[in-house]
Amino acid sequence: MKQTFTLLHPAIEDETAAPAVPRMAPRLATLSAKRLALFDNGKVNAGAILAAVAALLKARHGVADVKAFKKRHAGDSGAAVIPLLMAWKPDLVLTALGD
Repeated sequence: MKQTFTLLHPAIEDETAAPAVPRMAPRLATLSAKRLALFDNGKVNAGAILAAVAALLKARHGVADVKAFKKRHAGDSGAAVIPLLMAWKPDLVLTALGD
């Protein structure tokens, strides 16, 4: 049985390349003065990876505010955390696996 998959790649800038593909959120022009939410999926090293990347983004790109949100464990859906994350109104959300 043949299956079809649609691959969305954030590096593709040409909107005419795949007009039937749903648009992703527009790329931020800058990270300067932006709010960054870190979404820890509960894996062992996810928090450390996210914190390290957030520190680099603050130092190199001027991210203004960072707030971490964590699922209870890797198998948790995140349903209790995602509304809190969205209520904070971040400009960007970063997640990591961290195995």
